[in-house]
Order: sequence, then structure tokens, then C-alpha cells
Amino acid sequence: MYKKGFSLGAFDLFHVGHLRYLEHSKAMCEYLIVGVAPDFIAIQSKGYGAITPLQQRIEIINSLKCVNEALALVEPIANTADAAAWIVSLGVDVVFCGQEWRGSTKWNALTQALLPKGIVVEFIPPTDGISTTKIKEKISS
Repeated sequence: MYKKGFSLGAFDLFHVGHLRYLEHSKAMCEYLIVGVAPDFIAIQSKGYGAITPLQQRIEIINSLKCVNEALALVEPIANTADAAAWIVSLGVDVVFCGQEWRGSTKWNALTQALLPKGIVVEFIPPTDGISTTKIKEKISS
């Protein structure tokens, strides 16, 4: 078990997939910090912004019993050096990420930047059949 972990995401239209991702992350560490992506990072990463305002998403995440602390992300993962420096400043020994990002250029780069600092990346499997994208598609159809 890791001592201090860090999970991240946009967490827009909070759903059971988000909850299971965070519960899975917490089960692997004693203390869990969650980074919530502001719109500029969500747009850069996913191609669209959130529907729910950032402060409300942080409040929702902070209310979960599996989360010890939630805060706004300050650096996009694609900015490898800056993102790694910020993550190191959190004092974590593991970063959790959704498995859909495994093998991506930005996550490969971040994993390599964090390893010399003693921080590993663990990829968490998705919850089948649910995603914010699928919810948004259902609403708009």
C-alpha cells in the first residue's frame, strides 16, 4: 500500500465510474489527494470544457469519504516538466490515472519524469458502460 496518492480528472457530471475510480485509488493508499481539472486543462486534454463549474466539482470531490483532499490542477499533464514538478511538490508516492490513458504520449512522458523522483503511476480500470462522454451524448440525442 502506498502512503500518499494523487488521482486526477475533470469529474464533470459526477457518476459511479468516477466514484469507483476514486475508491479504487483510495484502496491503494493511506491518503488521497484529488486534482480536479479546470476548463482550460479539460479542453486541452479532452477537447471540451466542463458543464459543472470547477468550484462545485471540487466541493463534490471533497465531500467523498474516500478523498482526503481535493484541489484544482495547476498544470496540464502534457506540460511534462511543470506537471511533474507540481506533483512532486504534493509529496505523493503514486499517481493514479484512468487506464484509457495508458500508453499515451503524455502519460508515458510523465511516468518517465516521475520515476527518478520515486513516484510511480498506476492505471485504474474503467467502469464499463459509463462515461461523461456517454452521458453527454445521451442528453443531446
